[in-house]
Amino acid sequence: MNARLTLVGLSALAASSAFAQTAQIGPDFGVFFPTSRAVRDAFGDTIPDFGFGRTRTSVAGKPSLRTDFGVLTAQKNGNKLLILPFTLQTEFRLTQDENRGGFQPYARLGVGAAYYDYAITTTSGRNAAKTVGLTSSAELGVVFAQRWNLYGKYQYFQQRGGFDFSGVTVGVSYSLLNF
Repeated sequence: MNARLTLVGLSALAASSAFAQTAQIGPDFGVFFPTSRAVRDAFGDTIPDFGFGRTRTSVAGKPSLRTDFGVLTAQKNGNKLLILPFTLQTEFRLTQDENRGGFQPYARLGVGAAYYDYAITTTSGRNAAKTVGLTSSAELGVVFAQRWNLYGKYQYFQQRGGFDFSGVTVGVSYSLLNF
């Protein structure tokens, strides 16, 4: 199942190149801070967040579409979590100036689906599932040195099994490929 989701994500990523004049693709790494006390109790205050996507797509004055594929994974005290969010995002550049020394703030809004695979033990017993649900995101960030993005993102995840997996990610991405 994970291989199938990865293939779908990469295919959509490649297809989304048609929406922009230039595409920059690369990895992103961040720290996810769950908003739910139950999720923090099960996995700690932070969860590694990494992914692969279009790192920069918009041109001044024109919104653009991009895709984002992420991985949230954690294990602690016998609890396990894997969430694979895939979103289609609209990016808005927040400055009209193309020549700001490589410093370009942006905003992104996204919607999509997420695959959930979790097993969490609580006082009422073990709650485990492999399911799919809705996700959405709101992100603010800045592109600097033409290839780096520093961002903060709120990721909403549809509740599953009574757990709210939503949270905030602070991260960085790097453009490896430009075409």
